[in-house]
Amino acid sequence: MTTITRSVVPLACLATLACGPAFDPVARLTNLRVLAIRAEPVNPAPGEITNLDALVYAPPSTADQPFTYEWSWCPKLGDANDGYKCPITEQQLQEIGSDVGLTDVPPLLLGTEAAQPFRNPFPATVLANLCDTGFAGTPADCQGGFPVRITLAVTHAGEQRSATTVVRLPIADDSTSNVNPRFDPGGAPLTALIGGTEQSIDEQAAVTLPRLKETDLRAHVVDAEAESYLGLDDNDVLAVLRERLVLSWYVETGDVTADGFHTGYFPGLTDIEQFLANKWKPGKKADFPSEQARIILVLRDNRGGVAWTAGAVGLEPTP
Repeated sequence: MTTITRSVVPLACLATLACGPAFDPVARLTNLRVLAIRAEPVNPAPGEITNLDALVYAPPSTADQPFTYEWSWCPKLGDANDGYKCPITEQQLQEIGSDVGLTDVPPLLLGTEAAQPFRNPFPATVLANLCDTGFAGTPADCQGGFPVRITLAVTHAGEQRSATTVVRLPIADDSTSNVNPRFDPGGAPLTALIGGTEQSIDEQAAVTLPRLKETDLRAHVVDAEAESYLGLDDNDVLAVLRERLVLSWYVETGDVTADGFHTGYFPGLTDIEQFLANKWKPGKKADFPSEQARIILVLRDNRGGVAWTAGAVGLEPTP
């Protein structure tokens, strides 16, 4: 049996998108942020370890201070109104594992490493049987696999931020894991159009951008990163689909011009060139005195895949 996946557009956590006179735009990086969580592989097979890591941003002024990490997981997704708090205790988790014949279910608290392994302890048949009832009597949406919640709390320079994602575990023995998307491995992940020439934006900050003026940017992702897979379309009809991709653009100063701060690629419906293009207008020196600024891109597909890239640019001293 092959796992069926529904075609779903990735959505940002709307609770963090409030904007107004008292808020910086969501795309602007000013304080501690957890921008993404990644699992590799995306859908670990029974007994397989997936490696969890996160993209964490901290302002340059605190970058030399230590970070602490606390990873946890839960076989129930929890309620958004309750901050996705796990509704199961450690004792209940072990009792549930014992009820399905498992003695090696990982504890809810996974560890405190920056990159954290998580082993899938569940045979596919066990999870397939649990899809109708879930753990503790709550049905689970098993399109794409049985969902478990992964949560990370990061503490740094007196602040704490939490982020969460869903990892889907196989419910069929012949399931194949989704593959994390990639920026173009054969060239620069991100470039700026300077004087009619594309120049690479990397950690060397070799490119200098003007302030208060838009510069054309281009991410480099090949069309094949929108993988084909067997799933249910928007009308719940079984079909061969292609992944939908979303790029999120983050900058330390000024604004990007994409709607919100996302660009999306829906194969057959939207243009990949528009998906890859954006403009950046760095802020004035009075608002951002630093002579360099970072830009971070997060690439997601609609089946839980994540990748990211980052670089820095120099900024002209005026205005």
